[in-house]
Amino acid sequence: MNIKKNISVVLILAILLISLSACAKNSPTKYVDANGKEYTYSLELSGTMPNAEKSSKWVVYTNDADLTFDEAAKSILSSNSNDWIDMHIVSME
Repeated sequence: MNIKKNISVVLILAILLISLSACAKNSPTKYVDANGKEYTYSLELSGTMPNAEKSSKWVVYTNDADLTFDEAAKSILSSNSNDWIDMHIVSME
């Protein structure tokens, strides 16, 4: 009887550990900028800026999974606040 009880406890613990591990893997990663603002995605964007000789590669934090290089470039270059996108540039090459 004691062995059955121990096996049951071990099985329950194993199931709990597997469940917790699966939940941790499925939880969204948060990317945080220097000011503590959280973003859902870290994207690597590539393209060529207007009048540039060579292409650029940027890493940005954003909440828009579909953000394109052209949209991000327009946001940086535009003086129109309607074009600005909430993103954080991590690196530029």
